[in-house]
Amino acid sequence: MTAAITERTIEMFNEYETVFGETDAGIFLGGEGAPISNRTMQRWRSEGIGPKFLKIGMFVRYRLSDLEEFRSDCCRTSTCD
Repeated sequence: MTAAITERTIEMFNEYETVFGETDAGIFLGGEGAPISNRTMQRWRSEGIGPKFLKIGMFVRYRLSDLEEFRSDCCRTSTCD
C-alpha cells in the first residue's frame, strides 16, 4: 500500500454508500436489456419526477438507496394506480 492509501482510508470509503453515474443508474432502474436513457434521466431531474440525486459540482450522482426507493415506489398492483 502506498502512503496515500492506508487501511483507515479504505475503511472510510467502505462506510460510504455506493453512488452511480447517470448511465449506471439507468441500467440499475431499467435493466441491462432496457436501460433508462440518459436523456430520460435528465428530463426526470428537470421535471422533479425521478429518483433523488446528488449534484456535486458539475457531476450528477445517484445513491443506491435512492434508486432502490424510487424503484420500490414504482411498484403497482393494478394499472389503475
